[in-house]
Amino acid sequence: MAAWDQGDLFLIPCLNGGHLVGQVLQKRHLPDGVALCAFTLRQHGADDAPAPLTVEETIAVDFVQTDLLDNGTWQVAGLEAIPRHPHFATPREMPDDHEPRLSAVLEAFLNACLGLYPWDGFGRGYFEDMLLEGQTTPKAARTKAELQ
Repeated sequence: MAAWDQGDLFLIPCLNGGHLVGQVLQKRHLPDGVALCAFTLRQHGADDAPAPLTVEETIAVDFVQTDLLDNGTWQVAGLEAIPRHPHFATPREMPDDHEPRLSAVLEAFLNACLGLYPWDGFGRGYFEDMLLEGQTTPKAARTKAELQ
């Protein structure tokens, strides 16, 4: 079981062999197996030192299952301060009517943002609903028809 905590930056593997950067915003005061995380489309190079996330580069913030953090698939890459902005404000309670997002769905979403997985792979509008307020469909996103 990998060790991770609030403030940790982590690397999410992509279908192109690269990694994107996320950050744990909240671990405490949530059910076991759930964390509030921020996700970016920032590519992480093998020799890059972790850098703090910025609000501008963050594409999604969501409650997510921690299985891929726990088993080290989402590898911890460093610890940084959590940006001060309402989108990142904690502590937060997970709404009663909200299930934590599956980590595999977050990976599919991020790959879809890069055009590596169909933007409509989970149905029309599904990934749009995952975008952080103010974000629009990424330019690289492709539909099933475009990826054939």
